[in-house]
Amino acid sequence: MLSELNIQNIAVIESADIAFGPGFNVLSGETGAGKSIIVDALSAVLGERTSRELIRTGADSARVSAVFTGLSAEIDDLLRDMDLEPTDGGELLVTRTIFAEGRNNCRIGGTPVTVAMLKRLEKRSGVSNIHPHRFRRTMATSLNQHGMPVEEVAMLLGHEEIKTTMKYVVKDKAMVKHHYQQIVA
Repeated sequence: MLSELNIQNIAVIESADIAFGPGFNVLSGETGAGKSIIVDALSAVLGERTSRELIRTGADSARVSAVFTGLSAEIDDLLRDMDLEPTDGGELLVTRTIFAEGRNNCRIGGTPVTVAMLKRLEKRSGVSNIHPHRFRRTMATSLNQHGMPVEEVAMLLGHEEIKTTMKYVVKDKAMVKHHYQQIVA
Protein backbone atom coordinates (compact mmCIF):
# COMPACT_ATOMS: atom_id res chain seq x y z
CA MET A 1 0.00 0.00 0.00
CA LEU A 2 1.16 3.51 -0.77
CA SER A 3 1.43 5.21 2.60
CA GLU A 4 3.39 8.41 1.89
CA LEU A 5 4.20 10.55 -1.14
CA ASN A 6 6.64 13.45 -1.11
CA ILE A 7 6.71 15.74 -4.14
CA GLN A 8 9.37 18.42 -4.72
CA ASN A 9 9.35 20.87 -7.66
CA ILE A 10 6.84 19.04 -9.85
CA ALA A 11 4.82 21.38 -12.10
CA VAL A 12 3.30 24.05 -9.82
CA ILE A 13 3.99 22.09 -6.61
CA GLU A 14 7.06 23.35 -4.78
CA SER A 15 6.72 20.88 -1.94
CA ALA A 16 3.98 18.52 -0.83
CA ASP A 17 3.78 15.67 1.66
CA ILE A 18 0.77 13.40 1.32
CA ALA A 19 -0.10 10.64 3.77
CA PHE A 20 -2.47 7.89 2.65
CA GLY A 21 -4.47 5.84 5.11
CA PRO A 22 -5.57 2.22 4.89
CA GLY A 23 -8.49 1.48 2.59
CA PHE A 24 -9.87 3.72 -0.11
CA ASN A 25 -8.27 7.15 -0.56
CA VAL A 26 -9.70 9.86 -2.82
CA LEU A 27 -8.01 12.83 -4.47
CA SER A 28 -10.63 15.50 -4.99
CA GLY A 29 -10.66 19.19 -5.73
CA GLU A 30 -11.58 21.79 -8.27
CA THR A 31 -10.11 21.96 -11.75
CA GLY A 32 -6.50 23.08 -11.49
CA ALA A 33 -6.10 21.97 -7.88
CA GLY A 34 -3.26 19.56 -8.77
CA LYS A 35 -4.89 16.11 -8.74
CA SER A 36 -3.34 15.13 -12.08
CA ILE A 37 0.05 16.40 -10.94
CA ILE A 38 -0.09 14.03 -7.98
CA VAL A 39 -0.99 11.09 -10.24
CA ASP A 40 1.79 12.10 -12.67
CA ALA A 41 4.30 12.27 -9.80
CA LEU A 42 3.29 8.82 -8.60
CA SER A 43 3.55 7.48 -12.15
CA ALA A 44 7.05 8.96 -12.42
CA VAL A 45 8.31 7.31 -9.23
CA LEU A 46 6.91 4.00 -10.53
CA GLY A 47 8.96 4.18 -13.74
CA GLU A 48 6.56 5.76 -16.22
CA ARG A 49 7.99 7.95 -18.96
CA THR A 50 8.36 11.57 -17.86
CA SER A 51 9.36 14.83 -19.44
CA ARG A 52 11.66 17.59 -18.27
CA GLU A 53 8.62 19.83 -18.55
CA LEU A 54 7.39 18.17 -15.35
CA ILE A 55 10.08 20.13 -13.46
CA ARG A 56 8.77 23.28 -11.78
CA THR A 57 9.75 26.49 -13.57
CA GLY A 58 13.01 27.84 -12.15
CA ALA A 59 14.08 24.56 -10.53
CA ASP A 60 17.05 22.43 -11.65
CA SER A 61 15.39 19.17 -10.67
CA ALA A 62 12.22 17.54 -9.40
CA ARG A 63 11.97 14.70 -6.89
CA VAL A 64 9.27 12.23 -5.92
CA SER A 65 9.56 9.80 -3.02
CA ALA A 66 7.02 7.13 -2.20
CA VAL A 67 6.85 4.92 0.87
CA PHE A 68 5.02 1.62 0.46
CA THR A 69 4.08 -0.46 3.51
CA GLY A 70 2.61 -3.88 4.10
CA LEU A 71 4.42 -5.36 1.12
CA SER A 72 4.43 -9.10 0.55
CA ALA A 73 7.28 -11.60 0.49
CA GLU A 74 6.91 -11.55 -3.30
CA ILE A 75 8.37 -8.03 -3.26
CA ASP A 76 11.37 -9.25 -1.29
CA ASP A 77 11.87 -12.02 -3.86
CA LEU A 78 11.72 -9.48 -6.68
CA LEU A 79 14.21 -7.20 -4.91
CA ARG A 80 16.61 -10.12 -4.45
CA ASP A 81 16.20 -10.99 -8.15
CA MET A 82 17.33 -7.41 -8.90
CA ASP A 83 20.30 -7.76 -6.48
CA LEU A 84 18.70 -5.37 -3.99
CA GLU A 85 18.15 -5.65 -0.25
CA PRO A 86 14.73 -6.96 0.80
CA THR A 87 12.24 -4.61 2.41
CA ASP A 88 12.58 -3.55 6.01
CA GLY A 89 9.54 -5.24 7.57
CA GLY A 90 7.45 -4.81 4.43
CA GLU A 91 8.29 -1.10 4.05
CA LEU A 92 10.00 0.25 0.95
CA LEU A 93 11.17 3.73 -0.08
CA VAL A 94 11.25 4.46 -3.81
CA THR A 95 12.69 7.75 -5.09
CA ARG A 96 13.13 9.36 -8.49
CA THR A 97 14.87 12.65 -9.20
CA ILE A 98 14.46 14.17 -12.65
CA PHE A 99 17.08 16.70 -13.74
CA ALA A 100 16.54 19.57 -16.17
CA GLU A 101 19.27 18.27 -18.49
CA GLY A 102 17.36 15.00 -18.91
CA ARG A 103 19.09 12.68 -16.43
CA ASN A 104 17.23 10.61 -13.84
CA ASN A 105 18.40 9.37 -10.46
CA CYS A 106 16.28 6.44 -9.27
CA ARG A 107 16.56 4.57 -5.99
CA ILE A 108 14.83 1.60 -4.42
CA GLY A 109 15.51 1.28 -0.71
CA GLY A 110 18.34 3.81 -1.04
CA THR A 111 20.19 1.83 -3.74
CA PRO A 112 20.64 3.40 -7.20
CA VAL A 113 18.58 1.63 -9.88
CA THR A 114 17.44 2.18 -13.44
CA VAL A 115 14.05 3.47 -14.56
CA ALA A 116 13.47 0.00 -16.02
CA MET A 117 13.91 -1.48 -12.54
CA LEU A 118 11.28 0.91 -11.14
CA LYS A 119 8.95 -0.22 -13.90
CA ARG A 120 9.72 -3.86 -13.17
CA LEU A 121 8.92 -3.33 -9.50
CA GLU A 122 5.60 -1.71 -10.36
CA LYS A 123 4.61 -4.25 -13.02
CA ARG A 124 5.54 -7.52 -11.41
CA SER A 125 4.64 -6.77 -7.85
CA GLY A 126 1.38 -4.93 -8.26
CA VAL A 127 2.71 -2.20 -5.95
CA SER A 128 0.37 0.17 -7.73
CA ASN A 129 -2.35 -0.06 -10.30
CA ILE A 130 -2.54 3.68 -10.63
CA HIS A 131 -2.13 4.74 -14.22
CA PRO A 132 -3.87 7.93 -15.28
CA HIS A 133 -5.65 6.38 -18.28
CA ARG A 134 -6.79 3.29 -16.35
CA PHE A 135 -7.79 5.41 -13.38
CA ARG A 136 -9.92 7.74 -15.50
CA ARG A 137 -11.48 4.84 -17.38
CA THR A 138 -12.36 3.06 -14.12
CA MET A 139 -13.72 6.26 -12.62
CA ALA A 140 -15.84 6.97 -15.71
CA THR A 141 -17.29 3.47 -15.79
CA SER A 142 -18.08 3.59 -12.07
CA LEU A 143 -19.77 6.99 -12.26
CA ASN A 144 -21.86 5.89 -15.21
CA GLN A 145 -22.87 2.64 -13.53
CA HIS A 146 -24.02 4.64 -10.51
CA GLY A 147 -26.37 6.74 -12.60
CA MET A 148 -24.32 9.68 -13.86
CA PRO A 149 -25.25 10.44 -17.49
CA VAL A 150 -22.54 9.69 -20.07
CA GLU A 151 -22.35 13.37 -21.07
CA GLU A 152 -21.57 14.46 -17.49
CA VAL A 153 -18.98 11.71 -17.06
CA ALA A 154 -17.27 12.80 -20.27
CA MET A 155 -17.23 16.46 -19.24
CA LEU A 156 -15.47 15.52 -15.99
CA LEU A 157 -12.74 13.74 -17.95
CA GLY A 158 -11.82 16.58 -20.29
CA HIS A 159 -12.30 16.78 -24.04
CA GLU A 160 -9.02 15.08 -25.02
CA GLU A 161 -10.04 11.85 -23.32
CA ILE A 162 -13.75 11.80 -24.00
CA LYS A 163 -13.83 9.61 -27.09
CA THR A 164 -11.29 7.05 -25.86
CA THR A 165 -12.79 6.67 -22.41
CA MET A 166 -16.38 6.58 -23.63
CA LYS A 167 -15.56 3.40 -25.55
CA TYR A 168 -15.28 1.71 -22.16
CA VAL A 169 -18.39 3.29 -20.69
CA VAL A 170 -20.74 2.90 -23.65
CA LYS A 171 -20.41 -0.39 -25.53
CA ASP A 172 -22.42 0.63 -28.62
CA LYS A 173 -20.13 2.42 -31.13
CA ALA A 174 -22.99 4.44 -32.62
CA MET A 175 -23.86 5.72 -29.13
CA VAL A 176 -20.23 6.70 -28.49
CA LYS A 177 -20.21 8.76 -31.67
CA HIS A 178 -23.58 10.33 -30.82
CA HIS A 179 -22.55 11.28 -27.25
CA TYR A 180 -19.15 12.55 -28.39
CA GLN A 181 -20.69 14.81 -31.05
CA GLN A 182 -23.17 16.22 -28.51
CA ILE A 183 -20.43 17.00 -26.00
CA VAL A 184 -17.93 18.70 -28.31
CA ALA A 185 -20.56 20.61 -30.31
